[in-house]
Amino acid sequence: METLGHEHQNPVPEWVAGMVGSLSATLMALVIVINAVAAKPKDSGERDHYRTGMLLSFFGGQLSASVIASYFLWFVLTLSVMVPFFWFSEPEQPRAIKAGGNITASINFCEGPDFHHSDVLAEPVNVATSMLFYMPVGLIGLLGPAWKEGRCELRFFLCYGGVALVGIGSGALHASLDAVAQAGDELPMLYASAMLAYCCADFFLTKRGWGRAAAWLPWITAFITAGNTVLYVASRDDFGIFAATFAAYVSVPVLYFSCYCLQWTSAISNDAIEGPIRYQVIRPLSLALGASLAMGGMCWAMEMGMCSAVINYQRLGDDWAPFLWRYVLHSLWHAGTAMAAMLMIQNLLVVRGMQMGWGHPKLEWYGLPYVRFNVKAD
Repeated sequence: METLGHEHQNPVPEWVAGMVGSLSATLMALVIVINAVAAKPKDSGERDHYRTGMLLSFFGGQLSASVIASYFLWFVLTLSVMVPFFWFSEPEQPRAIKAGGNITASINFCEGPDFHHSDVLAEPVNVATSMLFYMPVGLIGLLGPAWKEGRCELRFFLCYGGVALVGIGSGALHASLDAVAQAGDELPMLYASAMLAYCCADFFLTKRGWGRAAAWLPWITAFITAGNTVLYVASRDDFGIFAATFAAYVSVPVLYFSCYCLQWTSAISNDAIEGPIRYQVIRPLSLALGASLAMGGMCWAMEMGMCSAVINYQRLGDDWAPFLWRYVLHSLWHAGTAMAAMLMIQNLLVVRGMQMGWGHPKLEWYGLPYVRFNVKAD
């Protein structure tokens, strides 16, 4: 794939951008519907009974406020890195021979021209937001305050680890636009989303007492994931296959928790315990993750589907629109998907905790929202 240079092409087929945009808009509509119709149980408990620490003291128990604060911290971190970088860098004309010779990825992005500010960073803003957004999600669950809440179960190690690897791989892809780096970004995306889907399928089977099917599920998941890996390697130049596979994986936890919020499915048989947790913990987590994922997806679809029109032909003007398409939209994709991954893992923890009897869940905030169990009374 040749460097975009000054002439930007739409980085993906139009049907892929249309698919992602349509799914994201549908998800946002679903969030609005669930927020409007999800019934409050008769005994929903007090919200603050399910909050603790800084989320309670700084944000009054409002999960949405803490999510906005996390986005703001990411914004500040990005500025603190990128302002000095752009201030001291010496932009040069794109080196077509050098860049074109190195670019082997089957996808490119709207930020550019490639290697304009650095010999080694094709897209410095996308590199920074990849590392600064995804890595904290992985690290808070692997090394940070959330690590013990999953009781060291392998599934949560793989979920958090997968998100951290996405950060590393995405940063490498945006730095080099290399095919190997692209695989280092997209394969962890498939693996992490496969683990999220596995967890939801396991919850479903466990609730129904289908123990034999649940015992086979890890092997089935591994087999499907291995098959998708082979398919990815064989069709690496066709980004649409990867996009459709990733969307299929992500749809499983999205549909599961949509049904859960609407009380169409449950995790345990004791509604006196599950009802308040569903309404005070899982419902707000699900609404926030759905809005974050939908926002990120719509930004990605606009960037990828309208890059040429906005950058080359300036259909939306020559001032703010090119800046947004180059430096903002893909960063919002990183932010939205990183936040959605964090909140989805917390949902999985809550459901797993109910099924395993880990105790009373409370939402906490330590730069990012996370779940704690058996916290002493605040």
